[in-house]
Amino acid sequence: MTESLVLMPSVFGWILSGSRSMTNIKFDKTSAIHNICTDKVTLQKEDEDVRTFWDLETLGIEASQEKEMSSTLNREILKQFRDSSKVMDGRHVVKLPWKKPTTLSSDIYGVALRRLKCAQKKFKNTDFQNIYTELMQDYINKN
Repeated sequence: MTESLVLMPSVFGWILSGSRSMTNIKFDKTSAIHNICTDKVTLQKEDEDVRTFWDLETLGIEASQEKEMSSTLNREILKQFRDSSKVMDGRHVVKLPWKKPTTLSSDIYGVALRRLKCAQKKFKNTDFQNIYTELMQDYINKN
């Protein structure tokens, strides 16, 4: 390792952190290692190029509503990243992103009704009904 790279412990194990002055790309039959250092302007340009490429690839596939939802989600993710990142001792520190807890839909009556109808179809089979009844009685007996 060079003087500018250091190993740092993380919750996922050891990670390599630091900066390098040049880009090294090594290829192997089984792996590829990319060490890339760049400035913010270059990253923004590359980000725009990648976004343009994928916009062309998905032309006519994505609905406009999906695009709006996707861009809204991207804005939220970027805002969360900007709010949670900081520079300490010359290093960027970023919190791990966590998903927000999901809320259940208030309209679960339809789901429950479909499950009930499916269960009723299964109980038309007398073998299934007998096995199920025995298992439930066993649960009741065991408390």
